[in-house]
Amino acid sequence: MTYILDAQIHLDSETIHAIPILLLFVLIAVFLVIVIRSILDYRFKIKMVEKGVSEHLAGQLLSKPQQARQTAIKWAILLGGTGIGVLLVAVNGGWNIYSLAIMLFALSASFLGYYLYIIKSE
Repeated sequence: MTYILDAQIHLDSETIHAIPILLLFVLIAVFLVIVIRSILDYRFKIKMVEKGVSEHLAGQLLSKPQQARQTAIKWAILLGGTGIGVLLVAVNGGWNIYSLAIMLFALSASFLGYYLYIIKSE
């Protein structure tokens, strides 16, 4: 069975069934990276305690909640802008060269929004 998304885009059923499998592999890879990073962070903390690192230096090296929050906000803004771009492309009638311009403009606006958020938060 062939799915026709547009006059130029045709997807067969094998491609449609492969997408969830690829997403599953991506989720497993992300999970493994997070687990490995957590283990390495734990080992780093243990080494710091064993070496007797000063409290001030340990606090500077281990404080990363603000960075994680900034990363989450950055991805939320960028993915939101991408979603708006896809919505504008769908409303305007399909995928063509103007769709690329719309997507690039939406991503640029997202980066600008993130930049303004960073400036405001500092």
